[in-house]
Amino acid sequence: MTTELTPRQLKQLEKQNRRKKYADLAIQGTNNSSIASKRSVEVLYLSKLSENDRSTQANEYFKYFVKKTPKRSPCINRGYWLRLHAIRSRLDSIVEATQKKIVVVNLGCGFDPLPFQLLDPNNEASRKYSGRVRFLDLDYPDLISKKVQIIKQNDELTNILGPECDELSDAVKFGTVNYIAAPCNLNYLETFKKDIVPFGLDDPELIKVFVAEVSLAYMKPERADDIIKLCGELPNSHFLMLEQLIPEGENEPFSKQMLKHFRKNDSPLLSVLQYKTLQSQRERFSKLGFPNINAGDMFKLWESVDVEQRLKVKYLELFDELEEFHLFCHHYIICHATNDTGFAFDGTYKFTPSKSIRSLEILTEAKFQILESSLARKFGAAAQDKLVLYFGGSSPARLNELIEVDVDTGNYIPLDTGEAPPVRMCHTLTSLGSSQEFMMIGGRQSPKDGYTDTWVFNMGSNLWRQGPSLPESRYRHAACLIENQILVFGGSTTGSPFLTYDPVQQTFETPDHNLDLDRPLISAAMDYNHEAQVGVIVGGSFDETLVSDALYTFSYNGNTVKIKNSLKHPLLQRYGAKVKFINNHTLMLVGGTSPEMLFGQETSIVIIDIKSGKICGLKIHPDIWDDHPLFLVGFELVQISLDEFLVIGGGATCYGFGAVANKSFKISISNILNGLD
Repeated sequence: MTTELTPRQLKQLEKQNRRKKYADLAIQGTNNSSIASKRSVEVLYLSKLSENDRSTQANEYFKYFVKKTPKRSPCINRGYWLRLHAIRSRLDSIVEATQKKIVVVNLGCGFDPLPFQLLDPNNEASRKYSGRVRFLDLDYPDLISKKVQIIKQNDELTNILGPECDELSDAVKFGTVNYIAAPCNLNYLETFKKDIVPFGLDDPELIKVFVAEVSLAYMKPERADDIIKLCGELPNSHFLMLEQLIPEGENEPFSKQMLKHFRKNDSPLLSVLQYKTLQSQRERFSKLGFPNINAGDMFKLWESVDVEQRLKVKYLELFDELEEFHLFCHHYIICHATNDTGFAFDGTYKFTPSKSIRSLEILTEAKFQILESSLARKFGAAAQDKLVLYFGGSSPARLNELIEVDVDTGNYIPLDTGEAPPVRMCHTLTSLGSSQEFMMIGGRQSPKDGYTDTWVFNMGSNLWRQGPSLPESRYRHAACLIENQILVFGGSTTGSPFLTYDPVQQTFETPDHNLDLDRPLISAAMDYNHEAQVGVIVGGSFDETLVSDALYTFSYNGNTVKIKNSLKHPLLQRYGAKVKFINNHTLMLVGGTSPEMLFGQETSIVIIDIKSGKICGLKIHPDIWDDHPLFLVGFELVQISLDEFLVIGGGATCYGFGAVANKSFKISISNILNGLD
């Protein structure tokens, strides 16, 4: 006997149904943003990448589903190209390994035109799929209806798919011999199970490839697991999953902004809260019936791309966002799992394991203080004498303002300096010692417009004057004062790894050096200790893939840089970090990003003893880490006393999730200083 619901219960039920429908619509809405970004890649990348290469797709398919092509940032474009490559390359590995028939089941397909790309007889890049692959597209009923409508309105797409079948089951919205679109809400396992029965997926001779590109991510973990487990029970199954990671937890700055973005759009990420890391995802698939697993984050995928192809992508558009690309890549997994234990992940398809960190001592006694005011600028340059000056940077437009920063509050005042140097970022500003002068070197306007100019600011007159020109343009370099000269290292330049500047002669020279490099390191960190007469160089990149994991110590004498020792460690592999001496043999290394790992609460800042080679993590206090955005990208590190350091400026654009400015903060290590002697 059915109990009749009360009016109040009926109202609550109606409210729950409305809320659920709204949530489903919000999740469906993520399709629009994703497909528009992929259309941006299609327009900008694919035609150029296919020039003189018939194996690369040139035909356009996203154009049918995106009316107006958006303009995306270089980092977003590269990220979405990588997402497209992730799925396509894994499918290639399966097709190349078998001659059997294959069905690709796209779970939450949205407007993904993958079937049209691979079934198009005029697409040279997809010949290997011809006559071997069928497609089953599954998604919410409304989305499938819209997709089918677009297909039927475009003869190019219907010609690719072929004539509709006369006899289709009630579950099918559109079907041809090689393509079926069917409505299915994946939140309901029994519905999914019933929907796939007519397609004979239990045939052991049929290779099944289930694709989930950021679709299971919005489901409760237990419901997503049910889907994966059911797929794992079918013989000869592969599962390709691309979705988010939060490897350093929910309070890591990029993770925090990413989760906030999806919550704000009423499509919260749910699975990632349970499966945060690569290892937890591997364990997940192993537990759910897929024992043979090849998984990596998106930078591992980028490293696996053919070098020639990477170079083509590199030169497609101006790009100087490697830190943000690192951050994006470490927050996405591409996982290829299969229950075919004989399937081999070979060659370029096999991900290499990340470098591991053995037990790391963590120092917890440092004090952190958020300043009352923060400098919402990044990639400017700071220098300290009796006060802290900061010039230029972007916010988000490039600036040419010189400001004085209060080290106790973070408040700043613009200085009236008369004629100022042109706007710029990625330059250096170095105190010339007792002369009350500061020298600015290089920088850039855009990534192709590096500067050769130098400028000197005089505190007495409060005026800038132009200095001698650099031999070549240079930005993302490092500079420090040594023996009343400025030593310049690295950067994006065609010049020598090292330059020296003599303030008296007002000339640049190329010093002799024994550093075994065939090109300068970009965005390395450098500092010099006058008392010990030793300098250090840490990290930096040779290109957009290789980042040095070395710390070099050097001496400077008679216009010669002599490398004395080197130390290698995964925590030294940083791009855009800053370093300062604490005493004659101890360093503080702060921030930057790495191709190998995402730095977290205990690894973003490390203490290094260059005598013993010991490295310790300096834990950022939970009150600071949890409650404030600490983006240690594009920031400046200033030593304001023996045991106090100031972090000002910095921040990042988090892929498509919004920009975040770093909070200015002070680090005091007085409590641990004695233990470092």
